[in-house]
Amino acid sequence: MSGIYIHIPFCHSKCFYCDFYSTPKLFDPMGYAEALKREFHLRHNEIDMPPGTIYLGGGTPSIFPEKALQAIFDFLPLEHAEEMTIEVNPEDVTDRFARFLADSPVNRVSMGVQTMNDQELKAIGRRHSSYDTSKAIERLRHAGINNLSLDLIYGLPGQTIESWKQSLTSVLNLRPEHLSAYSLMLEPGTRLWAMKQAGRLPEVAEEDGEQMYVMLCEMTRESGFNHYLQLLYSRISFAPQFFILGSHTLSWAWSIGSQLRRFIATCQPIKPPRLSIRRQIQSNHRRSYIGRTD
Repeated sequence: MSGIYIHIPFCHSKCFYCDFYSTPKLFDPMGYAEALKREFHLRHNEIDMPPGTIYLGGGTPSIFPEKALQAIFDFLPLEHAEEMTIEVNPEDVTDRFARFLADSPVNRVSMGVQTMNDQELKAIGRRHSSYDTSKAIERLRHAGINNLSLDLIYGLPGQTIESWKQSLTSVLNLRPEHLSAYSLMLEPGTRLWAMKQAGRLPEVAEEDGEQMYVMLCEMTRESGFNHYLQLLYSRISFAPQFFILGSHTLSWAWSIGSQLRRFIATCQPIKPPRLSIRRQIQSNHRRSYIGRTD
């Protein structure tokens, strides 16, 4: 099996923990979609097997106009794709957008929740609330999306073992098909890193972080989740193909878009995978990327 990862580098704003390449300005979305199309056609013969899984990540693909997203869907080779995932933020999921996704080739939605504690959300620069998360999931379910993945982070500034347990309980009650849960990493160049350097970051004690991880494993197992990769948990039959791809020898993840980071770094099985990521042409500037695909 092969897969395609498409990077959409635009965000409403930069989260305090994020060191992925992104920009808070929505720069020429139709121009960017056209550049992705040109790169795809320039490189489509690099792999000799049709993609079985496609992943739109970022950045925040859900802030892209529907017209630009449709332009991307239109050039993708979907004939053999069993799974197509798009990353969304809760605050972007309106009734209209949920219906658009349900009517599109997308059959899996990955949502950046991070925590169900509003105070913790503010501490990391997230724009949504716990209510927004619940409402977004309700809208997606009502539109017909039946494969949802929720991202969580533990070890957040000010987070306690009890608040983490409450977040996990709330998220599990929403009955997602998949969970991704990460320990907070403080990366140079992020706002949280600067706060730490200035002595203004209330960090979680290492032993508390370990207890949060143990709690995560226990509560997901009790709720019927399979811990199938290092950071990933799924219900039976809902393990996403894009992540499983990383654990198979001789599989290819083919990536297009502006300035990709090591997306597959989170896809670590118990034994390190042998995964090749093919990418060319990318630039760390949207104008340069669009120009270089001409």
